[in-house]
This record gives sequence, C-alpha cells and structure tokens, in this order.
Amino acid sequence: MRNIKHSIMKTAIHHTILGALLLLASGTAFAQIDFYESFAGTTNTWLTQDFETTDAAVCGTDFSFRANPTNVQDTPISVETVSPMVGISDGEPVVLNYNYKLLAYADDLPIQPLNRADWGLVSLSYGPTINGPWTQVDAITPLNHFPTQECTAREVTFTPTRGTEVYLRFRAEPGIAQGVNYFVYLDDVSALQEFTSGPIYTQPVVEVYPNPVTDFLNLSYSGILSDIMVFDRQGQQVPRQDIIVNGNSLDMSGLAFGEYTLKLKIDDKVESVEITKK
Repeated sequence: MRNIKHSIMKTAIHHTILGALLLLASGTAFAQIDFYESFAGTTNTWLTQDFETTDAAVCGTDFSFRANPTNVQDTPISVETVSPMVGISDGEPVVLNYNYKLLAYADDLPIQPLNRADWGLVSLSYGPTINGPWTQVDAITPLNHFPTQECTAREVTFTPTRGTEVYLRFRAEPGIAQGVNYFVYLDDVSALQEFTSGPIYTQPVVEVYPNPVTDFLNLSYSGILSDIMVFDRQGQQVPRQDIIVNGNSLDMSGLAFGEYTLKLKIDDKVESVEITKK
C-alpha cells in the first residue's frame, strides 16, 4: 500500500461533483439525526441473528421485526438487534419513538397477549458504535407492560454526545418464570434531532463518489489528511492490504460486497462516511 502524504491539501477546496454526495461537518454544526425504519423487507439493514421480518400479527404496516426469545431446547434466552448508524449527534436531545408488542408463542398466527408474572425485560439503548458501549434509555417490564393484542407506542428522549455516531439496540431478556414462550415485536422506529441553534460556520467537507462503488472511490475534502481506515458492518477494521490508496481515490475492488464505514483523519478530527461496495 502506498504511503499517505501528510500534507495533501492546505487550503479549502470545493468540488462540484455528480453522483452521491455526503457532507460531514466537524465543529459548530453536525448532521441532524432524522431516521425512520418500518422494517419493509428490502430496506431493513438492522444487525441481528435473532430477529426476522414478518407479516404475521404486524403493527398496522405490512411488516414488523420480531424474535422468539427461546432456543431449540425451549430455554429462555436473550435476543437483540442493532440498528445501522442513525446519524451523528449535534448535541441536542433526540426524540425516539417506536412500537412494540408481546404475544404468546403460536406456530401459525400469534394472537394471545403475553400475560405472565415475570416474563423478563425489554430494553432500548443507544451507543457510539455497533458494539456499544450501550446506554439504556427505555425499559419495559411486567410492571409497566399492559397485555394487549395491539402494538404499544413508546417515546423517550436522550442526548448523545455531540459529534458521536448513534446506533440503537433493542433487546429482550428472560425473567425467572419457567415455561415462558413468546414473540417480541418491534416496528415504526423513528429518531429525530434538531440542528444546534446558533451561528453556523463553514466547515471542512468530505465528499465521496460514486457511492455505491464498484472499484475506485473518489475523495474530496479540505484540510490535511493523515490517515484512512475502513471498517466492516461488524466493526472490524479492513486489513490495509485490501485497500489501495491512489492519490485522492481508494481502490475498493478487493473488498467483498456490502456496507462499510470509511474513516478519514483530517486536521486531527475523524470524519465517518457510510459506503456501499457492490
């Protein structure tokens, strides 16, 4: 891999490009969080080995996301799913809304509300990476859950640290009651954060194109670039020999298809860009 030159650009450069454009500001203003997920079959990119998209007993839309917190030995287990990055915090409160439902397990169409003394805990948390660390912002227990066939709307507010990426984790954990077998549903997740009030100044900009990319990813930025890193959806850094830096472009042809996070260290600040390799 060719060495990265440490003094690539020292003055502001603004390029007009065709194709996908991603602006990431560092400093006074950060991108607003404005996220919605309905779990439609082709748009769902939440990470999980436990949840799956279903059209059975949904929350009023065509699809919902559900899991059965029981393994093949009928033993209660914890299940969870993690969202894609919902945005970068501008330091203002995030208003998070979602629907959930708990139904007793059935082989075909579950219709009976879960009504047991201690079925466990359902929680929603946020964190700066797909691996956390997680901060819990909502908890549903047998004490505050009302058994119903319908989905229940929840709303919580939290304030992530300014400039950090935000991911969501939805998790169900078993209680001490024996023989509890149920479905937990998640649907209609939205997160909204307003822009920081006050003056907005011109900030260094990162532009990448084309995105999705098949081979060469072009970079445009202002400032001094000192490092480039690529991470896969599991948060693992891609070996440097798998990406080739060629001036202001990256040769991505050696990467497998999928979603990646490109991190650029510019003027001692790290800018993150979500990219798709096709």
